[in-house]
Parts: sequence; structure tokens; C-alpha cells
Amino acid sequence: MSRSLLQRRPMVGGSSTLVRAAAASVLALALVACGGSDDGGSDAGSAAADESTNESAGDAADEPGDDAADGPGDDAAADGDGPSSVVALSSDAAEAVRALAGVDRLVAVPASTTNETLGNHPDEMAQVPNMVPPSSGLDPEQVLAWEPDLVVLTARHDGEEDAEELLQQTDVPLVAIENNWGSVTQVQENYRTIARALGTDAEQRADELITEMEQELAEIAAEVEQAGESADAPTVLVLTNQAENPFIAGPESMTADVVRRAGGIPAVEEAGIRGTMPADPEQIVSLAPDAILLVDVMGKGEESFGSLLGNDAVAGLPAVAGGRVLMLPSRSVLAAGGVDVVDGIREVAEWLRSDAFAEASAQ
Repeated sequence: MSRSLLQRRPMVGGSSTLVRAAAASVLALALVACGGSDDGGSDAGSAAADESTNESAGDAADEPGDDAADGPGDDAAADGDGPSSVVALSSDAAEAVRALAGVDRLVAVPASTTNETLGNHPDEMAQVPNMVPPSSGLDPEQVLAWEPDLVVLTARHDGEEDAEELLQQTDVPLVAIENNWGSVTQVQENYRTIARALGTDAEQRADELITEMEQELAEIAAEVEQAGESADAPTVLVLTNQAENPFIAGPESMTADVVRRAGGIPAVEEAGIRGTMPADPEQIVSLAPDAILLVDVMGKGEESFGSLLGNDAVAGLPAVAGGRVLMLPSRSVLAAGGVDVVDGIREVAEWLRSDAFAEASAQ
């Protein structure tokens, strides 16, 4: 089962400065890996990690009520103010802090948050004074030099888990999200967890945002249900360009949740595929999806999918030949988009109810 840890890190030894210096040397390798969650070969790693690793979380990851241990959230909620110098080491966490408490409380965010393909608020994020670089350039001593009063990370990789353990050697409060942001439910749970660390105002804002999300999701669900009375749910294959070659998104990814909520069926689910995997023309043909959703993580657009969709066998699929292919930026359908993922769900739902699908179901 996934867990979200919220713990106040006690002072180790008598000097905060000495503890930070000692921890920085040990943190070097771990925080390099942590920073890598927003790299993926460019600034796209956090979104890529959402799609490639959250299969391991399993169905239990969506269970509510498994949020956090006592920690900085309790103190923040008590004083009503909360941390004012927050370092967010993953883009999804950075977006959550921005939405809950404003960009002014952030002192460092991943560089990927300023990428308009990956984030919904690149201009605001560009105002943050410090950027956490890709893994190859992250300096762990610099993270501590920013003197955060809260660090938020997403422990998707072993390196980030190591960073979580090693940060316990400092006096820096830490929120470690470990459920991979793999569904709308997880996004909502994580917003509440982070809000508790940010203070009472942030908790109220989380309630407001989640209420708005639920209202919009209910509207979409009603529209989907009505449409389902006249047509079968289409199978949808999700392809992402998170690496040099496209990948097939697995059934436990955020995009799979988007497809389901939009009224589709993940094609990989029907085929019994359990995880994210490299996209292969033969595999795509065997899946024979009714539609294909392309998720642009790298900001390279259609050209990054060109060789795959241009394959003769793939091009001959009814979904491709019939024009039932949609490309969206990752900010619309991945966790880095935060609560705005609802807009992506609505867009996919409208696409699945478009004339192209009505004509296909009538044939």
C-alpha cells in the first residue's frame, strides 16, 4: 500500500550547520537521483516517471486514509502560517504547493515546471528564485544552502527514498509522497497531505480545490453515462514520448485513469498488460485500439510519434486511418498538471464523443 510520510525531522547533534554539512556529503548521490525525477533525458522526467513507475503502486494506492504520520503538518496547522521557504524536488509537488499556498512560498522548484509542455503555470514558476536542475547538475549542498523550512519530494525512485532517509539526519522538515500520483484520487490525497504541512489556509484551499474537482468530475461522469447509452465505450491506447522512443502507458498510470473517467477503456487493460512498456508496432496492431491518445511529454509534438504511426501496419489500423488520434501536452493528463487534470479529462471525454467515434460506432 502506498503511504505519504509527513514527519518533523529532529535536530541531530548540537549544531544545525554541522548537521547540514555532514548530511550534504552523504546526500550527494541520493539527491542526484531525486533531481532526476524531473529529467528523463530533458526536463520531462517527473511526468515520465508518473507513467513508467506507478504500476508498482497497485490498486491499493488509491485507498484513502493512509496519508501521513504526525509531523510538520500538525505544527503548521496549529500556528496557521506554516513554512515560508519550501523546496519542491518534483514537479507534481511543486504544482501542489503553488496551488495551495502560492508561488511566493517556494524557494526552489524543478526546472521542468517552467516548461509550457509540462506545466500549467510556467510563468509563475519562473518567478521562483531557484531551479532544481536535471539529475546531472543537481548539487545537494545547494539544496540545503537554500535553507528550506520544508522539503517536499516524491519518492518514485530508489534515490528519492534514500534522500528521504538521509534528510532525517538534518533538521529540515520533510514531506515524502510515495504513492506516485497515479490517479485523480491520489492527487487529491497528496494535496491534502501537503496542505497539512503548509498550514490552515492551505488546508482550506485544498478543500475548495477538491470540491471543485469533484463537481466537475460528476458533470463529466453524467455526460459519459448518457453517451454510453447509445454507444459502447471505445478502447484507447495511450502512447507517451517520455524517452527517445514512444512508450505504451500501463493500466495503473494517471493517463489510464483519465481514459476511464472520460468514458474509454484502456486498451492495455483489455489485453492484460500490467505495466508501461516500449511501444512496438506489432504490439500496437495486436491491441487494435479504437483510438490512440498521444501524450507529449518532451515537447516535440507529432514528429516524435511519426515513425511509429507511419509504420504501414499501424497506419492501417482503423483508429489511425480514421483519424481517431489525439495528441495532448503532458500537463493536461499527467499529475504535474495538478487539479487541472480535470480539464484534460473533459477534453478526452469530448473527443471520445466526437463525430469520428459516432461514425465508427454506426459502421
